[in-house]
Amino acid sequence: MPLNLVDDEACEKISVLSGNDKNVLYSKSYHSMLKNLNDSQIKMWFHRSGIKYCPKCLADNKAHQYLWELKPISMCAKHNVFLIDTCPGCYNEIQMHALIRGNCSHCYFHLEFAEPLEIKQHDYIHLAQYQFQQLINGDNKKGFRGLTSIQVMILFDSLFRVFDGFESFVDTKANFLGSKIKLKSGNQEEYAVSFANMYWMVVDNFPNHFIHALNVFYRSDSSRKKYRKRHFLNFISNHGEFDFIKKELESFKETQIRNGMFPRNIETFDVFFTTKRKQLYYTKRDLFKNFNISKDEIEKMCESNLLRAKKVVVEAHTNYYFGKQETDRMLKAYLL
Repeated sequence: MPLNLVDDEACEKISVLSGNDKNVLYSKSYHSMLKNLNDSQIKMWFHRSGIKYCPKCLADNKAHQYLWELKPISMCAKHNVFLIDTCPGCYNEIQMHALIRGNCSHCYFHLEFAEPLEIKQHDYIHLAQYQFQQLINGDNKKGFRGLTSIQVMILFDSLFRVFDGFESFVDTKANFLGSKIKLKSGNQEEYAVSFANMYWMVVDNFPNHFIHALNVFYRSDSSRKKYRKRHFLNFISNHGEFDFIKKELESFKETQIRNGMFPRNIETFDVFFTTKRKQLYYTKRDLFKNFNISKDEIEKMCESNLLRAKKVVVEAHTNYYFGKQETDRMLKAYLL
C-alpha cells in the first residue's frame, strides 16, 4: 500500500504550516486517487511494498516524485531512464527510509551510484510513459482518446489479460528487456514493455494497430483463447466509455465472418457471430437440413463445382462455407 495517504484534513494543516495551497497538496496525495478506486483497481495502480527512484535525481538534489510510486510509471521523464525498485547491490526492495538516508538498509550500497538503463526518445516505451505521465498531471487529456488515467488503466488491464504471453508487437529498441507481453511482470522493464504494447494498440495509429493485434490473437493457438475472448467481450459490453474499441471489434468480427474465419462450433459461444454467419453462408449441415440433400450428394456437387465452397482452416479444422445468394440460385435450378 502506498505511503503517501495524506487526507484533506491533514493537507489543510500542512498548508497552514508551509504556506502551500491545500488543494495542490491534496492533489499530490494518493488519498485523492484511492477514494475513487475499488480493490482490483488499487492493485492496478500500486505495488504492495517498496518504492522506486531515479539515481540521477537522487544524485542531483535528493528528489523523489509522487508519480513514481504508481505501478504504471517506470520512467523518470527528466532523465529518460528506467526507475529502479531494487538495490543493485543485493537486489532487495528499497524502502523510503533507505532512500532518505541514501544507502541500502541491507548492504549499504549508495543508491545514487546505481546505473539506470536509458530509454531512447521516440522509443515506444518513452512515448507511452511520457504521455501517460502528462495525462496524470492533467496536461494530455486528448492524448488517450479523451479517457481519464483511471479509465486507461482499466482498459489496459483488460488488454493485458487478452495478450498475456504474446510476443511484443513493438520494437522497443531494447529487446534485451524481454519480448513478451506479461500480465504479471517481474520488474519495471518488463512492465514498461507490456504497457508500451497497450499504448501502441489503443493510442498509436488506432485502429490499424489494434486490428493487427486482433488478427494475431484470433489466429493464435492459445489454449485459453476462448476464455480470453469471452472475458474481453463481456468487459467491452459493460463499459460504454470504450465504445470506440467495441465499434472496431465488431467491424473486425464482421470482416472475419465475410472471410469465413471462425470456428465450426461458433453457435455454442457467440450469438453475434452465429447470426452474421447465417446471413451470409450455408454450412454442409444447413444444406442437408434446409434442402434435404444427402451428404454424399453435397460432396459430389462440390467435386463437380456445382457447389462452390469457401474452404477455411481454423484451429486445425477445415470449414466449408457456401455463399447464400449463389447457392440459392444454383440449387433452385438444380432441384427443379
